Amino acid sequence: MVSMNMENITQKYIDGVLHTLCGCGTCGKWFVAHKNTGDKKKEVRFVKGHYCIGKHPTKESIEKNRRAHLGRPSPNKGKTPSAETREKIRIARAKQVMKKGRLHTAESKEKNRLAHLGRQHTEESKRKLSLAITGQKRTDEQKRRLSECRKGDKNPSWLGGISKLPYTQDWTDDLRDAIRKRDGYKCQICGIRQSELSTSLDVHHIDYNKENCNPNNLVSLCKSCHIKTNRKRNDWTTYFIDRGQKKSIIAA
Repeated sequence: MVSMNMENITQKYIDGVLHTLCGCGTCGKWFVAHKNTGDKKKEVRFVKGHYCIGKHPTKESIEKNRRAHLGRPSPNKGKTPSAETREKIRIARAKQVMKKGRLHTAESKEKNRLAHLGRQHTEESKRKLSLAITGQKRTDEQKRRLSECRKGDKNPSWLGGISKLPYTQDWTDDLRDAIRKRDGYKCQICGIRQSELSTSLDVHHIDYNKENCNPNNLVSLCKSCHIKTNRKRNDWTTYFIDRGQKKSIIAA
């Protein structure tokens, strides 16, 4: 925030709120004007935001400013703003240049994507996000848009449409029943029994090759665990091999 001489600034009321023209002389933007509480007699006003557009303080300047304010108590510490003050702040923020719905450029989106790449939420953050959306119901339009944005090659799990490839003639009900019986009618990841489920156990191809219906390449999984194996496929293949999951069918 840069103090300004009253002779060098232009002000006007917009929707009943005093605004000041940015002093950079380039952007032509109007900012909400605030009283300088440090000198109420003069009532000098200053612009909240930038005065010299495009200029940024150097690292040296930032460090000097940090040291100058080091240990200085905040004048607002421990104070609770009144309802009137909070309403004024809300109105002022609503009239700022950064408004909801502003479109980002493709370059801005890419920078934002790279900045968050690989970042993971903490368990506490996940819990808060879950609580924030608990009970919320999406409209039919929202459901349609969510479906469209994750359909086909837009889905992060997209592998070229291999899920639509047909199974071989060896993929029969008798084969799947034999695999479930061999595995004791239990999911080979979580251990839940088929009798505890409303449907039969799924039969999963360990190497993800639908044409390889060798019993050594098949394993029984509940639907929940079967969904998990769609991600990190190499890790799951190694998991089953390391456990010695590849077996032959035990004769009835």
